[in-house]
Amino acid sequence: MGEPIRSCIVCRKRSQKVDLLRLVYRADKLQVDQEQVEQSRGCYVHREVACVAGLKKSGLINRALRLGPGAPGVVEVIELIDKINLDLLPRDNHSGRSGRRTKRMRL
Repeated sequence: MGEPIRSCIVCRKRSQKVDLLRLVYRADKLQVDQEQVEQSRGCYVHREVACVAGLKKSGLINRALRLGPGAPGVVEVIELIDKINLDLLPRDNHSGRSGRRTKRMRL
């Protein structure tokens, strides 16, 4: 049996779970679930520049995590993005443009 497949909340493309970053809302704050095992509602995003930057879109995370308006706000999302420190995938694996390199970015 293969790896589990999940959808990115920004681009809506499907990818293997291990290629995505999982975000959860726990203890009244947005957090990165590095182990992808937290027992709370989560959402997934590609580890790529365009998708991570797309998290700033108003209300996107609130809808994905089924939270009420205002929690978390855009400011909290931007702060979370600034704290994430991981290498993004070297290739744009989900857009269908095989072999085309994407800009590597450290957040």
